Amino acid sequence: MNSDTNAPSFNRARDTWPWAWLVLAAVLWVGTCLWALNYAGFFLNAPRSVSSEPGEDRLLQDAEVDTPAPESIGAVDEGNSQAGPVTEPGAERAMAEREAAEEAARAEAEREAAEEAERAEAEREAAEEAARAEAEREAAEEAARAEAERKAAEEAARAEAERKAAEEAARAEAERVAAQVALQQQVRAEEEARTIAAQEAARVAALVAAQAENASRSIAPEVSSAGQDSADLLESAKALEEVQRQAEEQAAEVQRQAEADAREALEAERLEAFREQRQIDAQARQSAAEEAARVAAVAERLRNYELLRARELRTLSVLSTQVQFLSQSSTVTRELERPLDRMFDPLYLYSEVPVVVSVASNEGGPAASNNALSEDRAQSIVDYLVSRGLEEQRFRIQAEAGSGLRLGTHRVRVFVLEDDQ
Repeated sequence: MNSDTNAPSFNRARDTWPWAWLVLAAVLWVGTCLWALNYAGFFLNAPRSVSSEPGEDRLLQDAEVDTPAPESIGAVDEGNSQAGPVTEPGAERAMAEREAAEEAARAEAEREAAEEAERAEAEREAAEEAARAEAEREAAEEAARAEAERKAAEEAARAEAERKAAEEAARAEAERVAAQVALQQQVRAEEEARTIAAQEAARVAALVAAQAENASRSIAPEVSSAGQDSADLLESAKALEEVQRQAEEQAAEVQRQAEADAREALEAERLEAFREQRQIDAQARQSAAEEAARVAAVAERLRNYELLRARELRTLSVLSTQVQFLSQSSTVTRELERPLDRMFDPLYLYSEVPVVVSVASNEGGPAASNNALSEDRAQSIVDYLVSRGLEEQRFRIQAEAGSGLRLGTHRVRVFVLEDDQ
């Protein structure tokens, strides 16, 4: 705790001891005077008061009877002077009363000192507890703010990753559709090739049939003109059938070859399309993984930056407790410049955050004068930081009520507003 905070209690405890010693010295002086007067015989010739009690009258009469004559007083004095000083009962009583008064004054002073020490200790413990509670509350607020910022950064990174993933999915879908269109085109090309092969086979078969028909026509006149026998005709028919069969086989072979070529071309095109699709999928997965890694790295850097930023800005609360003005003063002294200079570094580094300077004072007097003093002190802090190079528009001044503070103390709080960024 700051030493200025305990100054009033310490001063009150320190100022109580002189008065206690003065009272004790006065009592001792009065007792000494009374004892000296009594010892000198000043009270022996004093007139006795008339008492209303019969017992007291008898005591007075006995004292008068026992009082020696004036002639014998000198002899008694001479005897006393030879025998030594005689201690009278009044002197012993005065001495006892003086000692009792001294003891009572000493006990009272010790009791007041103990009460003052207990009161000062209680006030110090209460102030320390309040400061500890305030520090814990600010630490909890800072932790909650840092957690909210971390969650916001993670949510932003997650949204960015989802957007990138959606874009990659859309790109992959477009590529898949393009591959399907290419595959359909290949299927149509295969069907066209098959149709062309069938047409070519039909054309070859027609050509072979035409050749066979021409051969039969060329053989028929020869058979009719030569008048060959039936064996020759049968032989010619077999030859014609063999020619037709060979033509049909040739046509079928051509058709099979065309179909095989078409199938091979289709398979090759399909295999090429499959390879291209696999390559496209692999590239899409690689791109998605690289983008996810990049987004995760950016999110990690952002989280580290936010943690460092929150930790450095959290030092403002600790440094603000070191800012203590002189009593009834709002001047920034050299002692105050040290914590303010340390506040300047994080505020200059993170120039985008707004800053709140809050001061509460309880210097005695009405609340209006305390509020005015608090506002002047906050303005002095802002003016000093602005003179170092910060923008004045970033600062907000708050003059808090100091009724909860101890008399003669004040509290300074400097913090940032994260929600206004």
